Amino acid sequence: MNKNSTATQEANVIIVGSGIAGSLVANMLLAAGASNVVMLEAGADIPMEDHRSWYDAISTAHNQLPYDSTYDLQGDFTSSGVEPWNIQGGRIIGRGGSTIHWGGWTPRFMPEDFCLKTNTGLGIDWPFAYADLEPYYCLAEQYLGVAGITQEGQRDWRSQAYPMAGPVLPLTAQPIISALQQSGYIFGNMPVARNTVTYNDKPQCITTGTCYYCPIGARFTGNQPLDKLASNPNFTLMLNSPVTSLVMGAKNTVTGVQYLDTTTGQTQIMSGVAVFLCSGAFEIPKLMQLSTSAFWPDGIGNDNDLVGRYLVANPYIYCSGGASTNPELLQQELNFPNLCSRQWDTPEEQATGKFLMNMSYEAPLVNPAALMYEGNSAAQIAATVTGPFLYELQGGISPTPSYNNRVTSASGTTRYALPRTAFNTPDEIVSQDTINRHINNMIQLYENIGFTVGKSGAYPQRGDHASSTCRMATTDSDGVVDDTLKVFGTDNLYVASNAALPTIGAANLTLTLVATIMRAMDKILNSRPSWV
Repeated sequence: MNKNSTATQEANVIIVGSGIAGSLVANMLLAAGASNVVMLEAGADIPMEDHRSWYDAISTAHNQLPYDSTYDLQGDFTSSGVEPWNIQGGRIIGRGGSTIHWGGWTPRFMPEDFCLKTNTGLGIDWPFAYADLEPYYCLAEQYLGVAGITQEGQRDWRSQAYPMAGPVLPLTAQPIISALQQSGYIFGNMPVARNTVTYNDKPQCITTGTCYYCPIGARFTGNQPLDKLASNPNFTLMLNSPVTSLVMGAKNTVTGVQYLDTTTGQTQIMSGVAVFLCSGAFEIPKLMQLSTSAFWPDGIGNDNDLVGRYLVANPYIYCSGGASTNPELLQQELNFPNLCSRQWDTPEEQATGKFLMNMSYEAPLVNPAALMYEGNSAAQIAATVTGPFLYELQGGISPTPSYNNRVTSASGTTRYALPRTAFNTPDEIVSQDTINRHINNMIQLYENIGFTVGKSGAYPQRGDHASSTCRMATTDSDGVVDDTLKVFGTDNLYVASNAALPTIGAANLTLTLVATIMRAMDKILNSRPSWV
């Protein structure tokens, strides 16, 4: 078979993308009795829970992580508009997807986040309410293994307790806790998908402070469900297989996908009875836009020109501050700290931008092996430990969606044979006034405890929480998919991804995505489709 020849293969259900969404869909389908479920992933395998990789990471100041080579390159995208995007470092393309490197933060959205338009006149409401999703939030927390503590005063109504108690707040959090208490602000533990006891066949966290690469798998990462699926005879994962187009047999029926085997250069056709797109808020709209035919001349699901529009993500702001000395020798205890405040994540802030604040540390971040490797003496290392002690208060702001903000394909392809990405965001999603207001809230906290205030601002938009590019709605005039995540106008094509979330709050998205997929899959499976 020559390089450009086409072969045809058969599947029952095709899943595009091997991240947390794709593996969840596969798990639920297989548990319901589906057979011949095939998952296609553009990237390669990534070694996880590998002690050699961990040793390399901690001994070279985090410069040799096994997923570093998977990130987008500068030439993989273009960006224009008032809020240019730089997505380098934001997503992982490989087995398990971007939860390979996530912090594990799993807060729920607030009830008002599901009715943005009703409350503010902006954006769109979700097709269902918080109360409808709440039972699935509980299931999602069990699936991910979330540790948390229900704090008095925190608006986090739930019908079940967290699966695990949250980790204690570190000593380094005490000054910020004092500042919050002086202002009468609420605070608590950030829920995190990190084991505080043995859970889901994974060990208790041993707090090495290297959550960016856990050597024992005590934090949920996207490879873990795939590891369990590997032994299922009805499941096949195909790596190095980017999907290049969707194949339609009729306007309402997808019959399969075309993909490229990047190890051989051969184009392949995979036929299937149903297709789930789980490859993220950038790749899914590009794939749908490029899948043109006589049935869908402007791309699948795009008759109303909505595919790829309403692109949003959480603007992430920061403010540093601290003291000139650290006599108590405090330093970062965990790579992803767990103090947070939802003081400004409220209905009153919704119209302009809600804010979920968390605490991190700038210094000292002591890596003894790296300091010794660089030739520092014992006295120099001691000076680093006792020198300036700096915090970074930071957090995400809820954005306002705009029809004009869009993701499309740019000319050319990446090293994964995926189309390059074009971002055009002419409209701001959060005003500078809102950013300044929340920065001033953080400055006031530092001043309450006599800390010196340092630099502040907004990080470049990396798109870690990108969403809404194929948004869920009640009609095709407002969105791309319905509340079962099925593309309007089709019978067997689904978007199980952040792309389907209609709007987002200030909270991290992953828990809500998992709960939303669980709800949709329940509805799909209860309808008893022929392919299960």
